[in-house]
Amino acid sequence: MKSKTKVSSIVLFLSIFILSVSCEKQKAEWKGKIEEMGGVTVVKNPKKPIYSEDIFDIKEELSIGEAKGRDEYMFSQIRSVAVDDNENIYILDYKDAHIKVFDKKGSYLKTIGKKGQGPGEIQRPVFIQITPQEEVMVLDPVTRRLVFFSLDGKYLRQISTARIPTTFDPIKMDPGGNLIAKLIILPSLGRDVKEELKKFDSNLELLMMISKTKIDQPDKGPEIRVMGPSLFFAISREGDVVWGNSGLYKLEVLNLEGKLIKKIVKDSKLLEITEKDKDRIKKRYKRLIDRGYKLLFPRYFPVFRSISIDRKERIFVGTYERIEIGEDSFYYYDVFNSEGKYVAKIPLRVRPRVWKKNRFYTIEEDEEGYQCVKRYKVNWKY
Repeated sequence: MKSKTKVSSIVLFLSIFILSVSCEKQKAEWKGKIEEMGGVTVVKNPKKPIYSEDIFDIKEELSIGEAKGRDEYMFSQIRSVAVDDNENIYILDYKDAHIKVFDKKGSYLKTIGKKGQGPGEIQRPVFIQITPQEEVMVLDPVTRRLVFFSLDGKYLRQISTARIPTTFDPIKMDPGGNLIAKLIILPSLGRDVKEELKKFDSNLELLMMISKTKIDQPDKGPEIRVMGPSLFFAISREGDVVWGNSGLYKLEVLNLEGKLIKKIVKDSKLLEITEKDKDRIKKRYKRLIDRGYKLLFPRYFPVFRSISIDRKERIFVGTYERIEIGEDSFYYYDVFNSEGKYVAKIPLRVRPRVWKKNRFYTIEEDEEGYQCVKRYKVNWKY
């Protein structure tokens, strides 16, 4: 199915929220505490942020994707997006197995890669990153390798991931050339699923285990537990790894050498999973349900659902708290500044995939399933 933008461009202002409160910045005194414990900075945050919601608004600047028209602007299935320092946009098409590149105005520049299993070819790519070394890194689980291209599209090299019998979701390179990977380990016997967060060198030799967790599944019967805690991570521009297990509101920060330097914790209230929530979640598991599986839900959502970092070292933690406005559903994001202080709580309709120069990029689709990539300009008021 080819992708298209929505018939009418959706301008994602948060004016609905802004108009409902004072136009003045509402700053409160930060009531947290910062302690040094064994050489680690521990930032303890309260439930309420420093600022109210009106510190932030966004405006749609660009949309790339057409339902019908020029082939260069049509996509089969977008899985990942990346942006270089010149704000060129790299869009990974999973089904067509290539990367289309556009300039910051949305004009098509070139296509990188093609479908196949030979050198410089990709089969079912799922993730791309513009590395700190200014290369395009492509994760292709089917061919079990990482494929590297120059920014102008020249094939450079590839690294085999065959020595690691697992699924990467995802893998990212830090400024030192090391690789951080979340591994989802499917059992050969039994039904428990393990997650591991590891750091490797550039040849995928293990440097350190950061964390691991296990999702216990029922031993027998067509039942599957869903919505359990999971591992999430992001890498800052300086190479710090910010990670957490979503079963607990605690973020840990490792520096480029892998040393724990900071912990960020926040008072939080668990959000109960309602019957309406269950109906919505079941749509994502329709194939399993059609095969006769029954979903087992916990009583509460995990504490968070994503972690990302912008160029100012602000940390965005996506939560499961939602608000409905008209036909749109917004998720709240907790924002922490570079010190780890809880700055704001903001609602966003779509998840930021990439932050670049006070802008973020998303992958969106309309009610018919057509996809596009959009860019939003962020205006901070503090």
